[in-house]
Amino acid sequence: MVDYLRRGLTYATDKMGDATLYVLDEMKFWGEVITEFMEWDESASDKHLEEVRQRVREQIDESEEYQKEVEQIKA
Repeated sequence: MVDYLRRGLTYATDKMGDATLYVLDEMKFWGEVITEFMEWDESASDKHLEEVRQRVREQIDESEEYQKEVEQIKA
């Protein structure tokens, strides 16, 4: 009886371990898929930051031009 319970418990824990490894492997796989799809990596974030910087520079240049036009109109 004890041997039967021991084998059953060993079988159950082995299957739970296998299931845990399977779930973790699937989570890793889908995490990689999502990361590639969303382009969440260092180069993508650097590229996005550079685009934002460029837009800010353009807005600053544009506002300086408007300010010069306003100063000319006032003068």
